[in-house]
Amino acid sequence: RDRLLRAASVVVAAPSGENEEANEQ
Repeated sequence: RDRLLRAASVVVAAPSGENEEANEQ
């Protein structure tokens, strides 16, 4: 379960970071 949670968190963290930058602009 830990691996799945970590993988999901990483996949969600990448796009979320891009969205944050777009929102700032």
